[in-house]
Amino acid sequence: MRLRHILRSGPAALAIMLAPLAVAVPACGSGCSAELHVDPVEVQGKGRPRVDLDLSARITDDGRAVDGVEVEFYGIGPGGVIVGTATSDGEGVARLHATGALGPDSINGRQADKWTAYRVKVSVLQHSRPAADTICAGQADAGFRFVP
Repeated sequence: MRLRHILRSGPAALAIMLAPLAVAVPACGSGCSAELHVDPVEVQGKGRPRVDLDLSARITDDGRAVDGVEVEFYGIGPGGVIVGTATSDGEGVARLHATGALGPDSINGRQADKWTAYRVKVSVLQHSRPAADTICAGQADAGFRFVP
């Protein structure tokens, strides 16, 4: 199909042409059994100018750990941002380690002392069918406290 014909045919034709480029996305209806699990975190800065940040999340589908799922981590509160991404291991745990991520300002680490929570979400783009089946998992939030 030529591009001009695809565009005149509408979004459905374009979606059909693009479909082979992405992992299949499951329907996110009532049949989703994927879940994210997180625990509250407290980080003690102890007066250091920059502090490493370690966060983790566990992804399961129907109670079983899922390997290879890309998970996004966010700081929630004033100045909250995406902190990073990590891929789950064989135990379904995605571990994010951000060196020097917390500190006095946005250049020398995120000023996170006003964050109240962190959020995790399954990334929309996945690299395998089992990982793609977890896209329907709802986001998960947990308490977060940074004491500079």
